Amino acid sequence: MVNQTPIKIFTDNRAAIQASFNPKSKNHIARQIFLSLLSSPNRKLNWIKAHAGYFGNESADLQAKSAADSETTNINQIKFSKAFLKTHLKKFLTQEWQRTWEDATTGRPIHNIIPKVSFDPVCWTREEILFFTQHGPSPSYFNRFKILPSPNCSCGQVGTPLHYATECILTSS
Repeated sequence: MVNQTPIKIFTDNRAAIQASFNPKSKNHIARQIFLSLLSSPNRKLNWIKAHAGYFGNESADLQAKSAADSETTNINQIKFSKAFLKTHLKKFLTQEWQRTWEDATTGRPIHNIIPKVSFDPVCWTREEILFFTQHGPSPSYFNRFKILPSPNCSCGQVGTPLHYATECILTSS
């Protein structure tokens, strides 16, 4: 004979309750809870306010924090949603990318313009890219690769893209 004693389960996670009551939820754990509640009408899932001094809730929070801090927790047994993993992985990778960008020794002209990394595209024209990266048809660039013997422009100054954009244009007009 099945035990019909009413069981009340309290949680301070309202989103978990809503997901558990949604028969179309894609969350594996929420689906298991939904099926368990459906098959056992004597089980009730209730919301309780967090950090309001309820002994059981505070005790559960302490145990959850202890488990999270424990080195013996088997992370492979914890199931995360794809959205959770995607968000946290993207955040971690962006932080790592930012750290690498700040510590790099190359690309400093671009770092001075765009110090913060982003997945959003920078809509620059080819000419702007050549100018800001200082990779373009200028004597200083060609001299770096031993294509020209001197980095100087015909006016005698170092022929960088900035020099051409400011000095040579002004003096030639």
